[in-house]
Amino acid sequence: GYNQSYFGVGENLAWAKWGGKAGIEGWAPYLQNLSSSGANYIRVWLTDGGWDDMAVETQLGNYSLANTDNIDELLTLAEANGIKILMCTESFNFFCSKPKPTPCLWDECVYNEKNGGFLSSAGDFFTDERAKSLYKQRLQYLVSRYAHSPAVFAWEFFNEGDIVDGYTPAGFAQWTQEMAQYLRSIDVYKHPISTSFCCTHSATDPSSLTLCLPMCLCVRSQISCIARSRQ
Repeated sequence: GYNQSYFGVGENLAWAKWGGKAGIEGWAPYLQNLSSSGANYIRVWLTDGGWDDMAVETQLGNYSLANTDNIDELLTLAEANGIKILMCTESFNFFCSKPKPTPCLWDECVYNEKNGGFLSSAGDFFTDERAKSLYKQRLQYLVSRYAHSPAVFAWEFFNEGDIVDGYTPAGFAQWTQEMAQYLRSIDVYKHPISTSFCCTHSATDPSSLTLCLPMCLCVRSQISCIARSRQ
């Protein structure tokens, strides 16, 4: 609620398949065990591609009904167990083409023109107007469908955004600011807004304008930047 403190204790669960089980059956034991241990927080990836059972945009501009139903069930399960969720909408993996062992999946990304998308390079995701429009469309869908849930703690744009192809602090900050302003305008519940970095130097670089975004309060976990939820 408004003007209430929240101290999250938990883990980056990201994706879960307890005992190899798919869907909500693969998540339930984790949440139940976390709750019984006193935890009240998890971070979940909603990334595109066939990554897990919570991936939203599995086709360009189209969302998996099966997976979005799974998110509904996960939020219900989380609420029942007193757990709040940081909803991570995207990860560097699909916008990174570095060779292994880095887990880069640009070759599988739905935005890649080789897969029927329209981007010739992964880094264009942050500057191409159509790509930005589709991401805002995804944010609108997520907010419309899930923002009412008491289990939603915050939104996170990117997991380790500084590993994407062509990353620059200023470029990433500009994209983040545009998306944060849009998300703030559509989320009447005013959830906190976050993004994350892989490397400490990315978040402490004086040229990283992400640290200076309006209403932005930076804290370290991985390295994350969380916007003040209520002003």
